Amino acid sequence: MIELSVDEAARRLAELGDQLNEGDATQTAKVTDHGRPVLAVIPWHLYEALVTTAQIPADAATLLAAPAPVRDAALAAAAARAELLYREHSDLTDFEAFGPDDL
Repeated sequence: MIELSVDEAARRLAELGDQLNEGDATQTAKVTDHGRPVLAVIPWHLYEALVTTAQIPADAATLLAAPAPVRDAALAAAAARAELLYREHSDLTDFEAFGPDDL
């Protein structure tokens, strides 16, 4: 996550958009005023995925019944969040999937 002050964000807005869109799919920027978070800047594709996901209930049957573009956006957003969790929390992947007798 990129963190910058309101003044710095205003000066770097065009550059910030390029920076957020070229990196990680979930890259965001926290804009602060005297150290207190006041705004979040996110790439448009992430915004659309978040809005779409917020409108879809967690119920699997409802998700499957959603139109394909909505379902695809919701699943892509969930996959991006899951990947981020797995990368940041080693306890989710710090185990052996197979025992000696399984191979």
